[in-house]
Amino acid sequence: MRLIGTFVAISAFVYLVSPKALGQGSGGNIAPVVLTGQPAPGFNGAVFTALGRPSINKSGVISFRASVTATEVSYDAFKGKLTPSGIFLASKSTVSRIVGYGDAVPKAVATFTSFGNPSLNDAGQIAFTARVGDDYENVGIYLYSGNGITSLARTGDPAPNTGGHFKTIGFGGIALNNQGTVVFEATFNGDNPGDGLFSSSNGTLKALVLRGQPVPTEGGTFQQFSGLALNDRDQLAFTATFNSKVGTEGSGLFVSHSGLLKTISLAGQTAGYPSTGALGRPQHPSINENGTVAFVDTITSHVRGITYLPNGVFLTPNGTLPTVPVAIKQKQISANLPVLAGNFLLPGLFRTPQGTDSLLFIARDQATKKNGLWLYSLNTLTSLVKEGDPASIASVYSFIGNLSVASSGDFAFVSNLKGNTAKAGIFVSKINF
Repeated sequence: MRLIGTFVAISAFVYLVSPKALGQGSGGNIAPVVLTGQPAPGFNGAVFTALGRPSINKSGVISFRASVTATEVSYDAFKGKLTPSGIFLASKSTVSRIVGYGDAVPKAVATFTSFGNPSLNDAGQIAFTARVGDDYENVGIYLYSGNGITSLARTGDPAPNTGGHFKTIGFGGIALNNQGTVVFEATFNGDNPGDGLFSSSNGTLKALVLRGQPVPTEGGTFQQFSGLALNDRDQLAFTATFNSKVGTEGSGLFVSHSGLLKTISLAGQTAGYPSTGALGRPQHPSINENGTVAFVDTITSHVRGITYLPNGVFLTPNGTLPTVPVAIKQKQISANLPVLAGNFLLPGLFRTPQGTDSLLFIARDQATKKNGLWLYSLNTLTSLVKEGDPASIASVYSFIGNLSVASSGDFAFVSNLKGNTAKAGIFVSKINF
């Protein structure tokens, strides 16, 4: 197995930038970490061809999934192309390969064939899903540390507290905190098959929430789970669908901690702003150490019999209702907040040195009709960077996505590029308060 053995030099990291400086769109305070076309370490001359969502920790270290140059393969009489992938680590001035296509699976006579996006903590541990062998559903959860890679759970392993075995693993999400706890979604078979959320900590697997358990304050039962976020207090924010007490399907956002469940948001609740209608299906939760939860939701309103579905991003301070709207599509919530056009994605929470909750997220600007990164802090929205801004490598950002935010305010994102031989890159910076 290859572990951190090979590396390539990358651009130097640039940090400590103010929201005001970033908002000028100069791009000079945001540094590229890795670009497509650069050599992929440990892949015999192949180069990066596609970059997945990065995960960044408080030291500015980044882990990411990437695809590399495809190779021609034969399947009996048919010819095709194989696109290998791997998990990589970007630290200081190097990119290192952690694990890749063809590497041996720990404690198994098998090799890794593909990977999901990783989750990195402040201790340098990396949790990831990986497919093993040729069977699409043969998937496992793995944890990398300085001592190598450990298998935490695989399809076919017993699923605790279910009487069955894991059938699929990780498709609904995976989360890692700084204590080394990994939480993941999985389905299981047996006499009472279903879906559930499970944790792995110090070699012990536990069931956290299972299909059929009652939904707090609602009276229905959980059905399917997704959208996981975990803080260092082992507070787990997740989204789920459920059968309501009236027999219809509902959805909501919940927090699980020490065996207790709390409802944060339910479909049909007020959106927290006059005339905006009701919350729909929450997505992309984030939770910080203070227990504050952020999420994206749809909002349903009825005008002349027509249903509109604008987007919104929301905060629940300290995990305590009511929920506060940060931005709602084509609505000005207050005079000091700009109007956004929607496309809200991937909110990431962190606490400032002054002890306030701050939030980064992706959204489309109403004025320019361009996607970009936004900072919400002290009831103010600031544009950090948007599509069309010049990057620091003689190009412009053409599509911004896949945001990751650390507790320190360090952040990373992926953007396509125009005007450069590199088609895309992962970029980093840090909010300086």
